[in-house]
Amino acid sequence: PISVGQFCIEQECLAPLSSLETLPWQNPKRALDVDMVKTGLSGTVPSVLGHPLWYEWTSMEIPVQSGQLEEFMAIMEEGFHTSILNHTPFVVREVPKIARSRTAYLKEVSFDKKRKCWIVEVAFVDSSQNSARIDYS
Repeated sequence: PISVGQFCIEQECLAPLSSLETLPWQNPKRALDVDMVKTGLSGTVPSVLGHPLWYEWTSMEIPVQSGQLEEFMAIMEEGFHTSILNHTPFVVREVPKIARSRTAYLKEVSFDKKRKCWIVEVAFVDSSQNSARIDYS
């Protein structure tokens, strides 16, 4: 605890003017924005710890349309195979609160004929089960 008068905290107070949930804090150049409600991904209900449940997952299968997949691969700057082999890191961001994000790498890309969409399977870097060496350069 810091008491009033200590470190001159009563002289200057910094506070955000708005919610910081819509500001990206991770690399915005390589990001896959996912609307958890529209895509039908469960787990957006806050967990006991107060964060979205998908924060606890080790991996995720994200349904995307062809246009979204094209945009995603354009920002990855390399093909599917190379991205998977190199564990190229990118950020999965929850729309519209893009501050809710996690670093991930691509595991698989496939087409789901029943749902008529692409499935982008990712593994989260911060999961102890996914302890692959990631090069952030």
